[in-house]
Amino acid sequence: MKTRDTNRLNMTRTTNGFCDDHAADTASITDYGPIVLQSKGKVVLIDALDQIAQGTTKGVTTDTNLLRLIMEQLTFKLISGLLSLAGKTNNNTMKEAANYSLSDLKKLKKDEVDDVCEEIHDLADTNSAALVSQGIVAADITDAETAIGIYRVAMDNPRAKKIEIKEANRKIPIMISEIVADLFVKRLDPLTDTLRYSKPDYWNAYQSARENIDLGGHFTTIKGVVKNATVVPGEAVYNATVTLVPQDVLQPTLILKTGVSGEFEKEKAKFGNYSGKVTHDKLGELLIKPFELKLGKTVELSLVYGEGETG
Repeated sequence: MKTRDTNRLNMTRTTNGFCDDHAADTASITDYGPIVLQSKGKVVLIDALDQIAQGTTKGVTTDTNLLRLIMEQLTFKLISGLLSLAGKTNNNTMKEAANYSLSDLKKLKKDEVDDVCEEIHDLADTNSAALVSQGIVAADITDAETAIGIYRVAMDNPRAKKIEIKEANRKIPIMISEIVADLFVKRLDPLTDTLRYSKPDYWNAYQSARENIDLGGHFTTIKGVVKNATVVPGEAVYNATVTLVPQDVLQPTLILKTGVSGEFEKEKAKFGNYSGKVTHDKLGELLIKPFELKLGKTVELSLVYGEGETG
């Protein structure tokens, strides 16, 4: 696994573990626990894929009972979407084919459950476009397929679809990105923000767990340059003070100095909304327009004296 993927996966484990350890703080948020559970399930599949990618085992040594549980959970999500779609469209054939409860799956023999899961997967794949309106996205169908394949490898099933090392290496970064971009950035982070002021200790600790999101890749960074437009073509402003004030009062104000080329940079900055100013002993003060620094991203500021407020 590449360094960046390893670091992002470690961040995921840290975040999942933190959320599990402090579940009482988020118990009132209905969607919180299921999102964390979904993230943990993807991590199990990623670990199994990594074993295959390393080529150090003939099969997957992860607990087959855990792999079965993940496969059943992913399949049941597809079942729920299919039954909802069947009810919406009065499709009795689909309803009959998808008519399994989670307990039904658990009662199946170990060498039968994967066949049923595959049938459900194939039905969902055939109706993937229509299932979007029922909350089933392409990643849900793909994850179910991956879980079935890994379960069969772990069971040493002779009918198992072979998962090649190349295929495992291709899937790993995709699944990690799905956790980070879809489960954390789009869903868990905003839900956690609802606790920013009611439970500041939890909010701050969660941010710490999420800080390693892009180690080995891109840090959350503010960088830029300060120039003087009154000089043609514009000279760099050395030793100016760049003061960046976060909207969130719980975060520290950033105070940076420009170098000989007018440049300044702050890595590992806290994401959020900022405003600020540039001050220089000869050129005076220059206001910086408010801007947003997104998690894992870089904001580049071009600040120019002689052009008024800038950003």
